[in-house]
Amino acid sequence: MAKYVALLRAINVGGHSIIKMSDLRELCTTLGLQNISTYIQTGNIIFESELSSTDLKQLLEDKLTDQLDYKIVAFIKTPKQLRAIVDNNPFSGKELGEDYKRYVTFLAGELTDSAGQLLAERSDDYVTYHPGVQIIYTSLRKDSPKPVFDNHLVEKIIGHDATTRNWQVVQKLAELATI
Repeated sequence: MAKYVALLRAINVGGHSIIKMSDLRELCTTLGLQNISTYIQTGNIIFESELSSTDLKQLLEDKLTDQLDYKIVAFIKTPKQLRAIVDNNPFSGKELGEDYKRYVTFLAGELTDSAGQLLAERSDDYVTYHPGVQIIYTSLRKDSPKPVFDNHLVEKIIGHDATTRNWQVVQKLAELATI
């Protein structure tokens, strides 16, 4: 039995795709997942399963899409993968202070060189994109003209699904997944 974290794209964001976390946990129980817990209302599920991450992704996407009547995209990570994301944060050596918000965007596929270049070209005095392996780290100045991270823009540039979590959520999920 292995532990996993599923990050579901676009759950309870902007008043769309609303599901109570208790209902989500119940749905996950019917899929045979065990020791299920959720963290905040944005579709973060910690659980155990004997299935592979590939099989879990397919199972969650198919069954939840069917049950909820809207497209669900699941990003499956192990505790070790989440810990590596936290440990490899390119902004940890820089003191960004309270003037910045930090995010991690999880990608459904590999980031191509051309997409990475397009993101780099969008970096400016307010936002910095730092590509990783199937993730993008982002810092955003709080006084930015667009003070909210735009996941749809990133999806358009990279050409496939993505989901974004703020830095505190990623740190907390890594911590909870290792307990």
